Amino acid sequence: MAVRHFNTQQFESQCGLNLLAVDGAVFRTQDNPENRSEFGCEKNKYGENDYPSVRMCCLIELSSHLLLESAFDSRHVGEMTLASRLIERTPDYSLTLFDRGYYSLGLLNQWATTGIERLWMIPAKKDLNYEEVRKLGDKDWLVTLQTSPQSRKKFTDLPDKITARLTSYTIDKKEYRVLSSLVSQQKYSYDELGAVDVLRGIIEQHDDWV
Repeated sequence: MAVRHFNTQQFESQCGLNLLAVDGAVFRTQDNPENRSEFGCEKNKYGENDYPSVRMCCLIELSSHLLLESAFDSRHVGEMTLASRLIERTPDYSLTLFDRGYYSLGLLNQWATTGIERLWMIPAKKDLNYEEVRKLGDKDWLVTLQTSPQSRKKFTDLPDKITARLTSYTIDKKEYRVLSSLVSQQKYSYDELGAVDVLRGIIEQHDDWV
């Protein structure tokens, strides 16, 4: 129902792309043998069995907070694993915003190479290792990121290096660095990326959507 609504309505866009975000949450379920068997449970600090819990990872349209897709599993399954299950169901011509917890070059590369114009944006780590390919502007660079053997073993289509765009912005006297797959300077200007980054900052302050 939500996907059908998304496909038939016009939503706010940036850089000509629909703005999406990935978010996750853990829910307690009803305590019964079926849920304990399916999802498992852990002991709390008093040594008692806690309620069975489910981890959910969601794909959300930002302007409406419409939940487009979701993936569920035991709480022991990580959010990045669940996020990878959303890749095939992500709409084309979209920009998906991730928080730092989803930084995985394997995940991000697969996101960008599946479908048509399925792009991503994520805050850059302080200790990010990269090689500068070309300077696009005062605070705008085209870079390459080295992938690890472990990642290439897990994601068999992951190359030795991937190309990304690193941009830096000063907001309220604080500098932010953002990594994205919006590598075309002609299609996606620095100012447009900055507008998306401001939105990303708002998103990070509202982590209770799910």
